[in-house]
Amino acid sequence: MENGNPERKAWADAYAKSLGMKTAGLVRMLLLKEKQQMTSRAEQS
Repeated sequence: MENGNPERKAWADAYAKSLGMKTAGLVRMLLLKEKQQMTSRAEQS
């Protein structure tokens, strides 16, 4: 990507940041789900 367009760079940075936040949120959700399953499994046994 060319550095001649600061607007495009700012947009790309914001887009990457929002993607990263979405991904982090999904990962966190999955980890929490897995943790809940593990604790409920531990309680059952």
